[in-house]
Formats: sequence, structure tokens, C-alpha cells
Amino acid sequence: MKVLIFVGLFALLLFFGCTQPQPPAVTGTPISGTTATPSTVVQATSTPAGPTGPAGECAKADLKFGDVTIPELVVYGSSNDISAEVLFDKGTCQTVPSSAMVELYDGKRKLASVAIAALLDKNPVKLKFKPETTRKYNLLLRILGTGAEEADAANNDHLFSITADPYGFSDVSGNLKFDINSVALRSQAFELKESRDIKEIQLYLRKSATGYEIFDVYAEIRPDAAGKPSGSNTLSLTTGYSTLPPEWGWVKFSANRKTTLQPGIYWLVVRSLSMQPPVQLHAVANTTFGKPEFSMRSDGAAPNLESWKTHSEGVFNFRFTNDEPEPLADYSQTSSPRPKPSSDFDPYSAV
Repeated sequence: MKVLIFVGLFALLLFFGCTQPQPPAVTGTPISGTTATPSTVVQATSTPAGPTGPAGECAKADLKFGDVTIPELVVYGSSNDISAEVLFDKGTCQTVPSSAMVELYDGKRKLASVAIAALLDKNPVKLKFKPETTRKYNLLLRILGTGAEEADAANNDHLFSITADPYGFSDVSGNLKFDINSVALRSQAFELKESRDIKEIQLYLRKSATGYEIFDVYAEIRPDAAGKPSGSNTLSLTTGYSTLPPEWGWVKFSANRKTTLQPGIYWLVVRSLSMQPPVQLHAVANTTFGKPEFSMRSDGAAPNLESWKTHSEGVFNFRFTNDEPEPLADYSQTSSPRPKPSSDFDPYSAV
């Protein structure tokens, strides 16, 4: 019996001892001077980001123009170099332009283009510009990159102007004059290195009589024939004597269509159908145009009307032009719209 009571008391003490409440766990920031139990911290891992632009995006590549050099004097029908420097900043994006194209536009017409096969920090390019008319050109240089979008497409355009002067000789100083009539002719040679379109000849002259006269005055372009004007005309333009100014001035001899002269030597012949009064053609003494043997005269009646001889009396003033309508520009905005393909309407094709 005593054994049973002892076992029961022991079991009761064991039960109450196991069910005693435990002190609460300590939470919050450890008080200074105490030691906190270390906890396991899991570090977040990510791929390190490279240099970025706004809003964490990569910096896009950029193409733009540096120095652009244009010729100071341009004569229509002659080729000229336009030099430009294309600057390239590849940015930080993975895709960048691998090459580029630089194009030259006159309104809707693409005049020239050059490719940059592999872009460097600085890329010099050179384009040929051959103005076919005597007017002011408002031109556009444009960079077209390939392979990726650029940061700033607005700086891919460069606008500038060039005025093409007539071809010929112009010095209206002095009082020298050549009298032109049916038995006194003058001719001046010129040599073309490139083909040139001519629609108008201008001569600096006047009529010597104020009365009304009905005879014609001719300005003719002839091929060279062994150092002299040939007997056939490539272009013959005429005007009436009565329409000439009584004072010195530039007189236009215009054609309905342009004539293309290929490279070579040609002669500008000025003649009249009247014995009197003569046409007075302004000239400049003690000078030559091209070569000394390029100035000739013929004084004689038929059948030796054109007995050409070299002279050193001077050069008469002449200008060749090809005035055409200026193409409509479609690049009024910096980057948009783009110029239309050169297969669009070409005002030159209607001439």
C-alpha cells in the first residue's frame, strides 16, 4: 500500500513540474550591452547593371554631323566637293548601328550618296555636287544609320545653301566695244571638261541706233573645226535688233529647250544680218578667255564671209545659264518627313 501511495505522489509531482508556464521570448532591438542571438540572412542576388540612361535604360547610339565644308564659288555645270564629318557615339546598348549612309538632297531629288561601311568615332565623307542650273540651292545632308534606333535623329540633318553662278566671262569695265554687222563677226572659244546643259546665252551689248530696225542678231554655239568655228550650229538663238537696249546691259538669247554640250571645245559666234547700224558688243582689252587663240574675228563679204583669224584685241562678255524651277522641298522638318524617292516627279524631266 505504501508503495502505491509513493508512486502516486511521484507521478503527481512529475505532472505539475512539466506543465509550469515558460517565460516569454525576448523580441525587438537588443538593449545596449546585451548579446542578440544571430539570425540567418538570405542575400538577394542579381546581375550587376551597366551604365544606364534615364529611367534605368541603356544610352542609345547617336550619329551627328561635325564639320561640313562647302565650296565658296560654284559654277553651274562643274563638279564640286562637299566634305562632311560624321561623328558616332555608340552608347551603351547592346545593339548599335553597324554602318551608315550620307545622302545629299535638293528638295525631293537625291543628288548623291556615300556609304560608311564600318562606323568609327569620326568618319570623313565626301560627296560630289554638280549644279545643273544657275540659281540658289537649298540643300540637305542626311545621315541614315542601320541596325538600331538612335538617341537623337534630329541631328542627322544638316541644311545649307549654295548659289551656282553662270559659266562664262564677265567684266563690264572699260569702254572697248566690237561692232558686229553682216560682214564683221566675232567668235570666242571655250573648253568644257564636263557635260553642261545650256538653255540661255547672255551677251553684254547695246544697239548703236535708236531707230526701229527689223533685222536679227544671232548668238550661236558651234563645234570646233581644226581650231576654228565649224560651219554648222549646235545651238542658234536669235533676237530682234529693236529689242536691244540703247545702253549697255545683259541681253538674253533663250531657247525653249535645253541643249546638252558634251566635253570638248566649242565656239560662241555673234553675228548680225545688217550692214548698218551695227550691234555693239562690250569687250575687255588685253585679256584672254581660256587660251590666246580662243578669240577670233572675220571681216569680209561672201563668199569669204567666215574667214576666221585669231586676234588679241580682247574678250567679249558672255554667260551661259540654265534657269529651271526650283524643286519643292519636303524636308521642312528636321527629321520627318523623309525625302521621297528620287523616282518621284522630277521638274528637270519636263524641260
